[in-house]
Amino acid sequence: MSGLLLILTQEIKSKLKLKKIIVALALQGFFLFLIFVLMLAAKLGNPAKVFFLAETGLILLSAPLMTCNAIGAEVRKGNAEQLFTSPIRSSEILLAKLAGLEIYNLFFLIISFTISIVFISFKNNISVLAIVKVHLILLVYLYACGAIGILCSTICKNFLYAAEMAYMVLGVLISDIVLIRPFIRWGFKASSTISLALNANPFTPVCAILELDIFRTQSGINLYNLSPVASYGYTFPAWYLIGLWYVLGLVGCLVMGSFVMKRRRQIYNG
Repeated sequence: MSGLLLILTQEIKSKLKLKKIIVALALQGFFLFLIFVLMLAAKLGNPAKVFFLAETGLILLSAPLMTCNAIGAEVRKGNAEQLFTSPIRSSEILLAKLAGLEIYNLFFLIISFTISIVFISFKNNISVLAIVKVHLILLVYLYACGAIGILCSTICKNFLYAAEMAYMVLGVLISDIVLIRPFIRWGFKASSTISLALNANPFTPVCAILELDIFRTQSGINLYNLSPVASYGYTFPAWYLIGLWYVLGLVGCLVMGSFVMKRRRQIYNG
């Protein structure tokens, strides 16, 4: 535990510099605005609810980006020997890296939560409880997607390869509601396939909490025709159940990453 705290402290100290914080928050604000505009153009809902969808999109994009370079950066800095010969357990190293590298995203999530409570909840028909639920699931996504990046960084030392691998996984999870169409045509049971897709898709709990049925929109991005979901009777899974799946995924990624890290240590130490 002391090793975990040592690495976590080092990571946080390197991040807590005013200039870095301002630049990080400014970039996140810009990309949030960009995603928000694109989602509005896709006509996925009213502006208040689309804001939370855009927030979800930002977390899904930025969380793995922060961690895909976790191991590769240490190797390029010449810290490979320290990393692979350290007495600190692999799981502690990866957990500390995850918590430290996501500090900017955590700051942004806290700020956006505060803004949502102060401005959105009082001017729109969205309860404070719904906003709290949305940000709880986003907090889970923050570390679950970050853990995907951590796992990819242990597999691929190169940042670009690790990022490509992480975004490929997230791309499948996000687009699964469209990708299931051929499986249903091939004879897979529609209800089970759709249920699986909805349980895996990270936007599902946000839509469920906000009571936003994006699958029946027939303008803009027109998910009604792109996805087979609306053609069958379906209900959104409970938001906390999907949160549980992503927590299990977080743990699984850290366990697999620790295993890969141990193997690399064994190879490095001969």
